[in-house]
Amino acid sequence: RGDVIHLDCGFDYLGFATDWQKIAYILPEGETDVPEGFKVALRNANQTQEAMRSAPRPGMTGYEAAKAVLEKLGDVDFTPSLYSHPVGYHGHGLGPSINARNGVLGDPPERDSVLRLGSYRAIELSATTAIPDWNGEKLRIPMEDDAYLTENGFEWFRPIQTKWYLIR
Repeated sequence: RGDVIHLDCGFDYLGFATDWQKIAYILPEGETDVPEGFKVALRNANQTQEAMRSAPRPGMTGYEAAKAVLEKLGDVDFTPSLYSHPVGYHGHGLGPSINARNGVLGDPPERDSVLRLGSYRAIELSATTAIPDWNGEKLRIPMEDDAYLTENGFEWFRPIQTKWYLIR
């Protein structure tokens, strides 16, 4: 009780692979919801998801997309970490990586392919937040949902997690 559960799984069906991550909280006796700081941590992860969904465009390299995501996030009070990858016939398919671990972009790669209109991607990331009601300890919220690229950014195949799953 009081633990955070992280589920990371993928499915292969008819030659197509997915990748998916969700989080849950095991309620201690007498509690009916997660601590307020945990809700903030999930909102920070959702903010990072929204930047990952909306900033990349077809024709950008993975490096350019990561840079656009970090610029969209601006100066946040949590640590975003990006490690998004294509999906298709493999859970980690071929194509550009959108990578900025712990919010650090690094140098551009020598070779980098571009994002293609209609391509499928696992929007994989995490956000690490200091939790005041947890003695300032940090909570990392990993998220991963599949999406496809449009002219206006990525669109989710299914709704993302915006509330904690609670285990009683």
